[in-house]
Amino acid sequence: MKTMTCKQLYGPCDALIHGETPEEMMENSKKHAMEMIAKGDELHIDAMNTIIRNGENGFLFNNEEEYIKIIKLLKKDKKLRESISNLALKEAYKRYQINKIAKEYLKIYKKLLFVPKQP
Repeated sequence: MKTMTCKQLYGPCDALIHGETPEEMMENSKKHAMEMIAKGDELHIDAMNTIIRNGENGFLFNNEEEYIKIIKLLKKDKKLRESISNLALKEAYKRYQINKIAKEYLKIYKKLLFVPKQP
């Protein structure tokens, strides 16, 4: 079993994430982040807020009632829906261009697969 910290997987804390495979590690990392956000953990919420700017390129919500209000608002307001969609897409392109993240993903996968560093 492999163990890495949340920070090693580009999260904000030192919690240990365990898994047998790279896929399991990534899934457990995602679960950890979701659990911490649900608990109201400020580090994880702040990390999420750097990606999602509430009402600008996405929405953050605390419960099902807030979620339903957002869905109804987006259903009713085509201009807002398109604006959110366009800004979210622009943010995704900016953050996740393959040439920017490929090296970082490779580092993570090497750690997960126990691949020794090459000279």
